Amino acid sequence: MVISCIRPVSGSSPSSEQGSAFASTTLALNEVLLLVLMVCTNMATLHALAKHIRAVTSGGESGGTPGELDKRVH
Repeated sequence: MVISCIRPVSGSSPSSEQGSAFASTTLALNEVLLLVLMVCTNMATLHALAKHIRAVTSGGESGGTPGELDKRVH
């Protein structure tokens, strides 16, 4: 990781334990952020898909033929 190799602003070099802790913490935070982003994206996609399915199925119950529903889906 590039960020763990950058020298601190104070000018003193961190110990190997501090550097390791910083790198581990940064890596964990980056992974958690990506995980949250993926979950939110997937939930938004599922919500949009469910909304679309409800719109298509409610349109098909208005007395139309099954062929009309197939035309809307494709």
